[in-house]
Amino acid sequence: MIPTIREAFTRAWGKMKEVLFCPFDWRTWLILTLGFWLAELGKGGPNIRGNLITDKDTGKVLLQQLDTIAKELEIPLELFILQIAAVLFFIFITLGILFLWIRCRSRFIVLDMLIRGARAETFGNRWTTFQLPGNSFFFTQVLLTVAMVFFGFCTAAGAVLGISALLQGKEICSNSTAVILIGSALLIFTLLAVAIAIYLLLYQDFGALLMYRSGCSGPEALRILNRKLMERPWTFLRYLTGLLLFSIFVSVLILLFACITCCIGGLLLALPFLSTMILLPLLYARWQFTLEFFDNPEMLD
Repeated sequence: MIPTIREAFTRAWGKMKEVLFCPFDWRTWLILTLGFWLAELGKGGPNIRGNLITDKDTGKVLLQQLDTIAKELEIPLELFILQIAAVLFFIFITLGILFLWIRCRSRFIVLDMLIRGARAETFGNRWTTFQLPGNSFFFTQVLLTVAMVFFGFCTAAGAVLGISALLQGKEICSNSTAVILIGSALLIFTLLAVAIAIYLLLYQDFGALLMYRSGCSGPEALRILNRKLMERPWTFLRYLTGLLLFSIFVSVLILLFACITCCIGGLLLALPFLSTMILLPLLYARWQFTLEFFDNPEMLD
């Protein structure tokens, strides 16, 4: 029987306390931290704070330095900036693909830790065992991510063009039909991008568990996910509602933690591995919530 949101969180929280605190074991904590850290690697993007864009003086100095280097290389400044941007874009895409590949295989490792126990097998053996499902899961996610980015780009490009036309007072803005069509297209692209993002989240949570339990491929997990969405839409809606409530709860806790520690806690949470170690109970409860909802015959048949 599929639990309610309250029942699922109660069971998940109880399981978390049992594994992490009854009794407390540093080795188990570190092994789980490594797994969760890799499973979330690069997911939030780089946490970099800088003033290069907001600080005009710093921006001018940087531009002057780039202009000096471009003159020494006898390259036009615009072309030099484009080359730097192309290199940075290539590095960003390469790191993004690498992080996604690591996250995909690590997701199966974390699921195995939750189901069989953190110390049931070594991390290295698990990394080798889940090579094939991890790769299949990775390639399927790449296709879904490309679709999401495409619709997101179309939305952003349409919004920029529409705002630009509005600010410039072009004739298209005086045509109510054209304005309605542009607004409708932007709304459709936005909804599609959001829908694909939610679909990708469900595939990550439900599809990975399905592949772990049944040994099916990534495309096969997509087909089963589509069938289950048609058969049990309210179950998935309830699951997403639970995740939203849990995200709000975690955000409030992090804010309180940062305030109580005079922002020292916020600085600690900015450190990648250390933040995972501190937030491990919450991460464990969130992933266990997924198991409470989906790891049963009604959802995996």
